[in-house]
Amino acid sequence: MKKHRGSIINYLNATTQNAAQAESAYHVQQIDAERIIPNEKNFYSIEGVEEMANSLAVSDHMPPLEVVDNGDGTYRLISGERRLSATLCRIRRGELEKATLPCHILPSFTAKGALSAEQVEMLHIILANNYRQKTALDQLNEVKQMEPIARAIYDDAKEKGALAESEGSSLNMRFRTFFAKEILDISEAKLQRLQSLTKLTEKARKAFDEGLIGKTVAAQMASLSPEEQDNIVYKIRSGTCDGTYAEFKDWLEGRKRAEEEEEASLPLWEEDGETHISDRIVDGGTSEEKTSPTAEEPLTGKEPQRSAETSAADSAGADEDVTETAETSDEDASDAAAFTPQASERTEDQIPQPLADRKPDAAPTLSALSVGQAEKEANLWVAERLQALVEEVEAKIRAAEEMHESVDAARWEVRRSAIRLIIETIS
Repeated sequence: MKKHRGSIINYLNATTQNAAQAESAYHVQQIDAERIIPNEKNFYSIEGVEEMANSLAVSDHMPPLEVVDNGDGTYRLISGERRLSATLCRIRRGELEKATLPCHILPSFTAKGALSAEQVEMLHIILANNYRQKTALDQLNEVKQMEPIARAIYDDAKEKGALAESEGSSLNMRFRTFFAKEILDISEAKLQRLQSLTKLTEKARKAFDEGLIGKTVAAQMASLSPEEQDNIVYKIRSGTCDGTYAEFKDWLEGRKRAEEEEEASLPLWEEDGETHISDRIVDGGTSEEKTSPTAEEPLTGKEPQRSAETSAADSAGADEDVTETAETSDEDASDAAAFTPQASERTEDQIPQPLADRKPDAAPTLSALSVGQAEKEANLWVAERLQALVEEVEAKIRAAEEMHESVDAARWEVRRSAIRLIIETIS
């Protein structure tokens, strides 16, 4: 992620009497390392502590840390956690009995403009880590912590009329645009991708941070339920799958097919609770499907009267048609609903309304393709080809990112979002 710039610094300068005078108020003091307390607000990862400890063993030169006096003999760390950790590591290794570290003692944080004292402290921690190499998890946490700070600055600037899109315009810059360009100095597309990744579970984030899954897989996983995300991470760590996009794509397609098959196996219901597609009859104690009436089957006959209780013949296992009870218990509702009167025993005006995908004045044949089936098949065909196009676009995004062509990558990301919107619309 790029260096923070623009509105943050400008805002703080505008709400501080004089940044240079504030800097001159700081003073450096040697402080016992064991009296410096790591800041619980600091969310950045700490790596290379052993390496820095080895480096300090050769040269004791160290830039000053930044701390705030807690007023009880201890100091709260703002910047320099890796330097402090490396020094404490040397003490644990027995290289030092004790150590003092040079520290800038900052004045206690106070509210500035629309920012609370806690937000100002968090902002100082983030700015102090501006130039470090950040992990993917660091970037996700940074976006999460920066958003309320950016929102406060945005609302304050909006109230002052400083966010007009152009001179004389009554339209204000959108918050997403302000947050991406003015605060984070990244494209809106990259911000959107980072924000989607914040929906990853803790286990999925850790796997992403460790490089077990790539950005494309992580973005896809973010849309899944927490249980599914953690299950995928478990499979990757146990060696059941390797976490590649191709494998994840196959899993998604298999999951979609299973859902479609499950949906296709469910009966379609009329509003009154009767099935559209078939009636079930009892044949020798087993249930057998009977297809909807065709041209060969007469649509006449009398509707048998429904009884309030099932007949004694049913309980004895007799081969007779059984009607639904007027009131069925929840646990037996699915079984009772399956036993509807046969079409041959109903008058024409008692037959349930035909499916919307049938022609109202023509009885369908077994080989005919209904309008609804044709439409579903067409949508599936289109969705499959659009998904293939999404994969091509994602390949172009990855290529553009590898070449550091952020504008081109953003353009392809917008196109991918448009294609996905179409897929969601027709699916």
